[in-house]
Amino acid sequence: MINGFEKETAPLSDYEQSLVPLFVQGFYTKVGKANAITNKQICKKMKALGHDVNDTRIRKIVNHIRNKNLVPFLLASSKGYWVSNDRKEIVEWIQSMEGRISSMAVVKNAVKSQLQHLDSTQQNLF
Repeated sequence: MINGFEKETAPLSDYEQSLVPLFVQGFYTKVGKANAITNKQICKKMKALGHDVNDTRIRKIVNHIRNKNLVPFLLASSKGYWVSNDRKEIVEWIQSMEGRISSMAVVKNAVKSQLQHLDSTQQNLF
């Protein structure tokens, strides 16, 4: 779990685990970016089927599906989730993820530097 996001990043509950096969089956119908489904659409469809799952936990279920390789090449963008068979698209998605990771690392390092500065400033006061 991630500090400050314990509820959002908690392991899948037994109930959520029971939904994984339904998600896997659904994603296999979303081949190609043109067939992408948004998190909001998934929420609506799941509620229509009588399932109680929110957008945050859908992302956690998707994360589980990806980490367990249950749906290969399950990509996402602002257009939603889809399965890709396009090598170029997959490589571009990986590059996008690497860019996001790099950007987060820059912010993390800046805040670490600020904390070190704060620590050194406080030590100099005594």
